[in-house]
Amino acid sequence: MDMDLSSMSSTARRLPDDPLERRLDEIQGLLREPLIPDDADLSSAATLSNLALVLADRVERGHRQLIATSVQLTSLREVAHRLLSVRSADRAAETIALYLHKAFDHSRVAVLLFDREPMVLRGTAIRRAGLGFFQAQITLPIPGATGAVTTSFASGEARLIESPTEAGLYQGEGDLASAFDMENLGSIVLAPLKAAHLFASPVGAGSGRQNLDQVPGPADGRTTVLGLIMVGRCGRETPLTSDDLSQIESVATTLSTVVENGRLYQDLRQGEMFRDDLLNSMGSGLVAINLARRAISMNQTAVGLTGWEMEDVLGDIPPFLPLADRGMEAAIRGASYGKPVLGKEVVLSKKDGTFFVASVSTSPLRNEDGEIYGVIATFQDLTVFKEMEERIRHLDRLAALGRFTAAIAHEIRNPLAGISAGVEYLTRGMDRSGPEGDNIGFIQKEIQRLNQIIEDLFRVTHPRPLMTAPERPELILERSLRSLGDMATARQIEVIRILPESVPAVPADADQIQQVTINLIKNAIEAMEPGGTLTLRTGTRPGRPGEEPWITMTVSDTGTGMSPEVRKRLFEPFFTKKASGTGLGLYICHGIVERHGGLLRIDSVEGEGSSFTVELPRTPVSNGGAQ
Repeated sequence: MDMDLSSMSSTARRLPDDPLERRLDEIQGLLREPLIPDDADLSSAATLSNLALVLADRVERGHRQLIATSVQLTSLREVAHRLLSVRSADRAAETIALYLHKAFDHSRVAVLLFDREPMVLRGTAIRRAGLGFFQAQITLPIPGATGAVTTSFASGEARLIESPTEAGLYQGEGDLASAFDMENLGSIVLAPLKAAHLFASPVGAGSGRQNLDQVPGPADGRTTVLGLIMVGRCGRETPLTSDDLSQIESVATTLSTVVENGRLYQDLRQGEMFRDDLLNSMGSGLVAINLARRAISMNQTAVGLTGWEMEDVLGDIPPFLPLADRGMEAAIRGASYGKPVLGKEVVLSKKDGTFFVASVSTSPLRNEDGEIYGVIATFQDLTVFKEMEERIRHLDRLAALGRFTAAIAHEIRNPLAGISAGVEYLTRGMDRSGPEGDNIGFIQKEIQRLNQIIEDLFRVTHPRPLMTAPERPELILERSLRSLGDMATARQIEVIRILPESVPAVPADADQIQQVTINLIKNAIEAMEPGGTLTLRTGTRPGRPGEEPWITMTVSDTGTGMSPEVRKRLFEPFFTKKASGTGLGLYICHGIVERHGGLLRIDSVEGEGSSFTVELPRTPVSNGGAQ
């Protein structure tokens, strides 16, 4: 202070118009404590000297506080910068709590976030403990609680409370005292975390958007409270002031932005996960393309149906969509103009070069302004449905054929019996050693063949009920081979038997299963040239979950084998490759095995031979149980 104290007049008085007095009055208005007593004599050198010392002390204190505040604000900017990359709101709250404790030297700090589902404040509490600090998790339920904490949280207004009490601060089901240490608490600041957005519940979780009346916060509906910062000091420490309140509110504003962004990010991620789960759970393939026909999204069903991986398709024209097809192009063009197209049958290609028929539906893809920026195409593989339709048509034809053949067989059977009786009558007393006898024998054989055909037709249309009993599979094959007599020996066929006795018995109708194996062995012998090999084998294979192993009986030959086209039609009625065959043998065998609840499988390589395997379950079927 540039002043000549010796030149001042001893008669100087503190007059209202004195510039020094006016200046002191202005400064005094900014301070909580007076610089000098009101009755101090400004003309006194001692008073002016004391005033100078007080001002110098205040300047030093203010400068130190300015430096501390500058450091705190700098560290706050650094913390805020780090928090921008934090996606977890809980982690951000814990970081702010540690920052307030260390940077501002607050002995009590708690940063609590509001959890909407259980309606609680939950977060981290930190308090000084010796040379270190004690950190704990704290949960304060809101419903039914009273006190300054719930009042500040519900109103969204910051508060500075001097000499708080435990009862006045929080009364509820939560334990604030043990975590926050209410003893000797001298002052406390409560600063709500306020956001400018209202949060809905995560997509796909809970009951959807929360009712605003059930979410504590300002009643104007423009903001909501995300949580609360609590900062306290002990009674022996410097009490918190309005300046501290402003600082904590600034920190709360920064944390509110981070928490809001974190929750928005979590909601966005949950929404994306829900969308992905929803799309991938669809039974239909889905691909979204932009107006340039380039893929922007694709679900896992589409990947499975087409064989193309998502990374191979995104950003490019989907290779499985036949854009050159008029129907496909019309469906995409219609959707791009806002007209959905449903159920268009299109042939789609797979990555391995194969094709499948699909039902394709398209719909427009719009942005938030309602503008169309792409097309969603969903498609479903119709292969199974096409096969089912063909199977139904085939069964319908078989049913009609069965009714027709049953009627024909019935009409032929009676006249055939009369013809057979007439031939027998005419041949009585006739010498059959001559040509007439040969002709008569030929006629009788043909009558027997016709009668066998009629018997086969009746087996198809009127299958005999099953009479099941435990049967040894190796004995069934042995009896079947013996019933064919010397057929294998006459054709010089080697027979190999692989019939272990360890294979258990199987419940079966012995006569009908033996009819099946006789037919299979006879076909195998006839399919081989002299010198071939016939193999009879029994064994087991795993059953369905919870079932005992199934019994298998296999008849293999080294004949000419069959082409895929022949194998496909092998069990159709009246289909045969033999010149004198009826085409009913394998069809009847297939039906008998099915009525036993089993399977008749074929494994054949053209030019190498065939194997027919009868697979029977060890669970008995009901009497006559046709499937």
